[in-house]
Amino acid sequence: VMVDYLKFAKGYYGTGKTSELHRIKYALRPLKELYASLPAVEFGPSNFKVVRQKLIDAGQCRNTVNHQMKRIVRMFKWIAAEGRLPASVYETLRLIPG
Repeated sequence: VMVDYLKFAKGYYGTGKTSELHRIKYALRPLKELYASLPAVEFGPSNFKVVRQKLIDAGQCRNTVNHQMKRIVRMFKWIAAEGRLPASVYETLRLIPG
């Protein structure tokens, strides 16, 4: 689903140097490294927190980590809106505090 979301983001945000697309790609990198083979429907709070910890361990500041995690949640929102994922997965991730 990450590939499909990136295709959507490319069309929606464009590919300019300051495009949100580049930030999304950066945000999805640890998600891809850790969970590329995990079905999106099985991604839950514990997985989300592992991704967040990976960003923290990489030395990212709190604001950057929070922005990156919001981008990941936004991807799950898009997937759910496309009918490819139960909305409960997105809703659960949305509730995790920064």
